[in-house]
Amino acid sequence: MGMNKINTKNYEDIISAVKIDDRETDRKEYALNQYSSLNPSLTHLDSGDYIFIGKNGVKVVFEYKKEDDFISSIVDNPHLHNQTYKMITNYDYSFIIVQCADLISLINDRYYTTGQDISISQINGAVAELSTVSTVLFTQTQYQAFDLMMRVAGKIIRQKPFRYNYGKKSVNSALNYLSGISGIDNLAENICKKLNLRCLDDLLKVSKEELMTVDLIGEKKADKILDEINRGRYYELSKDEKQTRLSV
Repeated sequence: MGMNKINTKNYEDIISAVKIDDRETDRKEYALNQYSSLNPSLTHLDSGDYIFIGKNGVKVVFEYKKEDDFISSIVDNPHLHNQTYKMITNYDYSFIIVQCADLISLINDRYYTTGQDISISQINGAVAELSTVSTVLFTQTQYQAFDLMMRVAGKIIRQKPFRYNYGKKSVNSALNYLSGISGIDNLAENICKKLNLRCLDDLLKVSKEELMTVDLIGEKKADKILDEINRGRYYELSKDEKQTRLSV
């Protein structure tokens, strides 16, 4: 029986290349065949397993895990978390894709064969933590995983010009917040990269001196950013906390 071929036609005009990690021993030939019209090539990637490069320069990276490997990376070592932080630092958009036919059965099998007691709550907690900086996608089959990676990357790449007209949106809440500040929005990405801001909590801790180390951020813009942050903090206070602050 021949390979069920993914239809790449709608993405050939926007995806210029697909980089495949050469350590993908059991999937690299499959990837080369499925993405044959998208200029695929094998290379050694420092983070992620597949990188889709748009003709507009946007890079979308995926870390690919099968179910057993996914569970091991959660309970046995922090490898997946480290990989995720590398991906969001090096690429525009990052995803973790998990091929999983039956997670509950796998958990039960691991318990009976190794005695390792893993709960679905433990897995959900790890997925929730990873999703604060990246996005975790679940698929049932390898075909579905490869089709979904192409479609997600393609839609992100295609929509970039539209999205940038109306403010950048991403899984990085610090970037989203800065992008909404008039006069700062075009500097938001540089600020996050320079100061390694990955979430809103990081932004809330930033100092004026740190902001002024970013190119094109002087004292006036640094003050504006801090004013916006402090205004946001005020709106998030409870009614009693607001009244206390106003009475001081």
